[in-house]
Amino acid sequence: SNPEPTACYGLLLCKPKMPPHANEPRMVQVKVAQSTLEGYAIGIQNSLANPEVTCVLKPHDRTEIKAAAVETMQWARKNPGRDPPVYYKKQESLKKLMMHKIEEGAQDMKARMITA
Repeated sequence: SNPEPTACYGLLLCKPKMPPHANEPRMVQVKVAQSTLEGYAIGIQNSLANPEVTCVLKPHDRTEIKAAAVETMQWARKNPGRDPPVYYKKQESLKKLMMHKIEEGAQDMKARMITA
């Protein structure tokens, strides 16, 4: 089944995939977790080109998010074979950064609209 998407300013942030069933070979579990993390980081980078996202984020926040996504992909490639929960924690960390910056940007935008 597909993960349930969450819409936020035109950005789809998918909930992290559930780990494969415990009966799957460990190698499969690890590969799925690593691939999911890399794909998520690529998706975050691609979302930074979305005008609905860029209008909410400050330039330095976009730079910070992009750097975090690149670092996450590099880490995943340099750390094959880690336990799947490690990959899922990294993905959740990247998601939290993105959501925090979007929420912060939206609040700033709202404050500017009220004072205008």
